[in-house]
Amino acid sequence: MRRARDPHRDREHSLGFGVFLFCVRPASAQLTGTTSLITIPVADMPADGAVPLGGGFVHKKYSDYLSGRVHDTPSGLSMVFLPFLEVGFRFSRPVDLDDRSRLGDRMVSARLRLLSERRRRPAVVVGLHDFLTVQERNYFNALYAVASKHVVAFVPLVLHLGYGTDRMNALAHQFAGVFGGVSVSVHPFAEILVEYDGNRVNAGGRVTLFKTVQLLVALQQMDTLLAGASV
Repeated sequence: MRRARDPHRDREHSLGFGVFLFCVRPASAQLTGTTSLITIPVADMPADGAVPLGGGFVHKKYSDYLSGRVHDTPSGLSMVFLPFLEVGFRFSRPVDLDDRSRLGDRMVSARLRLLSERRRRPAVVVGLHDFLTVQERNYFNALYAVASKHVVAFVPLVLHLGYGTDRMNALAHQFAGVFGGVSVSVHPFAEILVEYDGNRVNAGGRVTLFKTVQLLVALQQMDTLLAGASV
């Protein structure tokens, strides 16, 4: 005899699946050239074989490029394969520099996932940014480890906590010391983002359109606009 369907169980399954969709969508490669929250790296990674493309605008007030003398328009891509390795390339172009012959800054990044997320443990990634350029042009150096954990509380959220070092010789370092952040899913296609990048607090929002396009708008130090997009 066939058992009748339980509508309450169906609703529970639908709710569980919805929460799953809320929680597992990873952050995107927008401003750092690899997977990031707003500006900080996270331990989420896109699916194996994914090639995210992104770019944005960083006001010179909080740009590390050329000691903050110019606005920065970073653009880049990353690739995930093996599937625990993410490599990225970012090109930062100044938009208000008198010397128009300057090509801009090129940065290569690599990220290795040491642990995948499980029920009782976070995902853990180690990363290295801007390690192939000479010291005099090394504006975005970073060497860090970061952990990320998806949590379902009152709303689905993702917690990120990392630590970076400035031990490598470089003109400037990013994410030196403790950094971290949180993303809160307020809709299947919208998130609220808050982070501390080691120097300042940034906050903003990200929306996903057509399942592939992500738009980011944020405030650095809560007073200066930062924007990005990725696909």
